[in-house]
Amino acid sequence: MTVTQEVSESAPPELGGGLPVLGHVVPFSRDPVKFLVGAQQELGDIFSFRVLGRKFTVVCGPKASDAVFRASDHTMGRKRAYRSMTPVFGKGVLFDLPPEQFKEHVGFLQPALAAKSVSGYRAAMLDEVEHYVAGWDTEGTVDLVDVMSELSIFVATRCMIGPVFRRRVGPRLAPLFDDLKAAGRLGWLVGENLPLPAFRRRDRARTTLIELITEEIRAARANGSTADPLVDHLLKSRYSDGRGLTDDVMASLLLAVVVAGEHNTAAVAAWTGVLLLQDPSRATRVAAEQARFSAPTDDIRALGELRRCVTEAGRMHPPTTLLLRDADEDFLYNGYRIARGSTVMLSPAASQRLVHVFPDPHRYDPDRFPDGPHNANPNPLLTFGGGGHRCTGMNFAYQEIMIMWNVLFRHFELELVDSDIRPDYNATTAIPIKPCRVRYRRRTPVPGGESARTSAETSTPKSES
Repeated sequence: MTVTQEVSESAPPELGGGLPVLGHVVPFSRDPVKFLVGAQQELGDIFSFRVLGRKFTVVCGPKASDAVFRASDHTMGRKRAYRSMTPVFGKGVLFDLPPEQFKEHVGFLQPALAAKSVSGYRAAMLDEVEHYVAGWDTEGTVDLVDVMSELSIFVATRCMIGPVFRRRVGPRLAPLFDDLKAAGRLGWLVGENLPLPAFRRRDRARTTLIELITEEIRAARANGSTADPLVDHLLKSRYSDGRGLTDDVMASLLLAVVVAGEHNTAAVAAWTGVLLLQDPSRATRVAAEQARFSAPTDDIRALGELRRCVTEAGRMHPPTTLLLRDADEDFLYNGYRIARGSTVMLSPAASQRLVHVFPDPHRYDPDRFPDGPHNANPNPLLTFGGGGHRCTGMNFAYQEIMIMWNVLFRHFELELVDSDIRPDYNATTAIPIKPCRVRYRRRTPVPGGESARTSAETSTPKSES
């Protein structure tokens, strides 16, 4: 049992006003962030509510969230809470494992996502994005959600599975990943194995992707090596008892790291563009900054203006709206007892919209992060999780998003076409609702590869109102 602050036997207050059986499903499904922020204002940082007969205990705000994040996996488990991910990641992999084995699986992936490894992906990321936009016309319109999803998939598969796989599978990747995430949040609301069309699409896509990745693994085994260091690393990895990883486990881990990367990166990347292009004067400053990075040897971290915009986009629209935990032991915090067996819900999105945490929280203000991501303790930024469960791929995601927007601003003048863009809370991650179109016009190149009209000289057109 974990004890934080004072001990009490009181259960968290329960939100009233729900409908019989349905509970609060209507307002929660319509806008979970607004719903949770309102409940927090009424009841405080810990409360409960019901959806379709299922009770959730919500922990909201940086201090309460940090307490849950820092609890042991035996106190706050994830296996039952994330059973809806088992059909995506696979049985006997990651969330489908006890805590010790889960950590072992994560440990197999960590070397590829460590900070020193991430900087080694700059060349591949830059090449992938440059190649993607090279096929665009002189001017036109694209949907930002589609662009960022495709780029995230292409970059992640190239860096994590290898360039040979990326070239071999090519355009098949994006449609397969669309089907893989077709179930959205439906899985944990109603169960993950119902005979629904979205679930059948998910299962077919996973089967195909695992077959394709397994072919790459078998080829690597036959050749004794591969162009991708992560595949090589997994081939050499051993469990604590000396066993090697099966092809199915390796394929599932590779799929999982690409899925996680696409989910988180694409959402924050899309919102970075939406919010930035809604602020023309700031977009002009960001565009002017991009000349500092155009080669893999350049340090993308020097682009402070862009980095602040990415951080603020992640604050306003974190990719994971909701996180779930299972209370496998009683958990005491701030005068309340979360009973064993409870389903605990955390919401980075709601926590980052609390007025006492971030003043004027609904205003887009990258300057609230003058030195980049927040370093307070506890950290109020939960964009990529918190405590010991902060996303392993956070550095990978930040670098990838910044390279995406660096390439776009260096090559194009950009204008947001659609107005009043809102998050899609029915999707797996809170991406903007489509259409989310951007009009682009290619900058005129001159010798040396720079634009004839430099970013500093060219204003980003205002979005439509």
